[in-house]
Amino acid sequence: MKGKFIRMCSILAATAALSYGCGEAAAPLAPEQPANGLVGDVLGIVTEVLTPVTVLQRTAPLARDISVSEEIGKDGGTIEIREAGIKVIFPKNALAPPKSKKEVTITVTALKGDDVAYTFQPHGIEFREPVRIEQEFKGTNAERNKALIASLEGAYFPSVNYLDPLRGIANVLEFRPTSMDVSGSKVKFTVDHFSGYLIASGRQR
Repeated sequence: MKGKFIRMCSILAATAALSYGCGEAAAPLAPEQPANGLVGDVLGIVTEVLTPVTVLQRTAPLARDISVSEEIGKDGGTIEIREAGIKVIFPKNALAPPKSKKEVTITVTALKGDDVAYTFQPHGIEFREPVRIEQEFKGTNAERNKALIASLEGAYFPSVNYLDPLRGIANVLEFRPTSMDVSGSKVKFTVDHFSGYLIASGRQR
């Protein structure tokens, strides 16, 4: 009986080695997002701490993604999506284009649906000077709602997989210093790199 067990283990080991050597390399596993707000890698090591938030909602959902691209150089510039109420302002020297180019193509995308959420490209680009994002209250649930305005925060999410548009919630990794321009009816915050940003209207407990 012991001999059969040893032979069986040897066969299984050889089969596993053959499969590993002949097959394609396995793709990395994406981190799961458990309910406790901790994201771990495949070894169970905590790599990110997520905060669930309620996302500010539009009074009329966007029927489709809306993208606007502009060439931004050392002199700075502005990108605006009027349908979504967002303006992105690049100060002078915020960008350092590659030596072969004088400008960098920056793309801002307002995500379809009710969430006031956006993605920015190139993903991961960093800035020498803070880039300011301004979001109008008009067209959102914050319009003429002082209590809701007081709770607004700019927040960073790595990808759209962190959003739950059906429930109007999201998991975010970072909150940005945020200010309210009540006279101008907008919320403002700065960012130092690009990925995804949204307007949170409350942190969930």
